[in-house]
Amino acid sequence: MNIPLLLLKYRELRRNERRTPQELSEHRLGKFRRFVGFVRRRSPYYARIITEQGIDVRTCVPEVFPVLTKSTLMENFNDIVTAPAITKEGIADFLSRSNDPCELFRRNFVVLHTSGSSGEIGYFVYSQSDWARGYAQFSRLRSLPFRKLRAAYFGATQGHFAGVTQFLTLRRSLLKFLYRAEVFEINGSLQPVLDRLNALKPHILSGYPSCLLMLAHKQLAGELRVSPSFTYSGGEPLSPDTRDIILKAFPGHLLNLYDSTEHMLMAITHPLNEGMYLLEDDLIFELHPNHTCVTNLFNRTLPLIRYRMDDVLQQMPDADWPLPYTKVKNIIGRMEQALVFTNRQGSEDFISPIVIVELHVRNLRRFQIRLLSRSSFLFRACLARGLRQEEKEDVFRDIRLKLQEILRQKEMDNVTFDIVEVDDLQVDEKTGKYRLITN
Repeated sequence: MNIPLLLLKYRELRRNERRTPQELSEHRLGKFRRFVGFVRRRSPYYARIITEQGIDVRTCVPEVFPVLTKSTLMENFNDIVTAPAITKEGIADFLSRSNDPCELFRRNFVVLHTSGSSGEIGYFVYSQSDWARGYAQFSRLRSLPFRKLRAAYFGATQGHFAGVTQFLTLRRSLLKFLYRAEVFEINGSLQPVLDRLNALKPHILSGYPSCLLMLAHKQLAGELRVSPSFTYSGGEPLSPDTRDIILKAFPGHLLNLYDSTEHMLMAITHPLNEGMYLLEDDLIFELHPNHTCVTNLFNRTLPLIRYRMDDVLQQMPDADWPLPYTKVKNIIGRMEQALVFTNRQGSEDFISPIVIVELHVRNLRRFQIRLLSRSSFLFRACLARGLRQEEKEDVFRDIRLKLQEILRQKEMDNVTFDIVEVDDLQVDEKTGKYRLITN
């Protein structure tokens, strides 16, 4: 990672904290127009939009650009990226062979993937400089330590996922001298995780709320015995009940983070205030009743202008807070249900939806899982368009192998499943919305 750039960005964030909201907005708008000038020169997709829409780079605002969905991003990926050496096909090959979140694509680029709650797989790529600019926001969590701290992350760790990749950045460059960073896999037996955590005794404990809740119950039962000074929750909505249990088990500082594969750290709670503060230094938010559009100014490799996210952000009044950032209610998002099955020992266990969300198979475009019983499920697959029959068979084979490995890790080899190709995915009959996991 580019440490000098990280430090320069850290100084910029501190300066921004002293700006008024109007000053920050004007500063960000100037940055946006310079960013548009850059992508016009480097991105064929945006060059075409700017020409077709007659956009004046010197005076433009985000709203003059069309909304960018994940489908549009993936369909136009090779024309959106600003580095010609990066292609969707190359990233697909890389992800098909690499499960190491520390491995860089072409030795320089951080690659992440996710299907999110939409079930639609997306690729996101950052240069080392992009990553440093985005990662600087994590400096808001705490000041640099004066001693080496032990940090633990509990979640999905065997792939190029946002949470574990961001966490393992602590092992890179000079940060490795400040932190001992250890990861703990969610899709496996819990007892070895508890044993390792008890031995590590982390100062920092982080993970998805559902993962932290699991550890909190074990802490309250006396099976886990750790006393982290900081607990970081992100990747899922944090409900009040879950927050109370985590705080009861780990009474240090609990910070809730709004983090994403597309934009890294987007918002953060403050220990003394309700709600969250949007990190608007390099992100421009447009709040709508049923979605949010975000323009990302720090990722110059994969420019995202008015990228649509299904999360709903509701602004809150905040007259007394001195920082220039917008305050919103805690993020409203959809929690996917866990896959609960009876394992080969006859006991009920679950597969975290985190593991399912991060499933990646080449030429699998979207997917959905339907639970049939405690020992069976149906995997609905939307494949890339125009595949030959032998290519489809390769996709089905790879899906089966991935699912079998997930089940094996949870001692659920007894669970059976079928894979069916579908043209589109079903929505929930009651809500009319898409669900990744259905009954």
